Amino acid sequence: MTFIWGLKKSNGTVHCYFRKTRCVNEKPNVAMDICLGTADKIIQENMGVEEKEIIKTLNIDALATN
Repeated sequence: MTFIWGLKKSNGTVHCYFRKTRCVNEKPNVAMDICLGTADKIIQENMGVEEKEIIKTLNIDALATN
């Protein structure tokens, strides 16, 4: 399963991650974890951009290191 999740750091900023998990021996394991940046940075980069332009293709297999 792949999803985007946010992790709040001790200084109050929220960092967003793209995470891919898989089951090994019936237990979930993290297969890939990519930091997308802070929530504020993502919002600033996409201000004024229409919704159809925000969606980008991400080749997961090319980014996988495992």
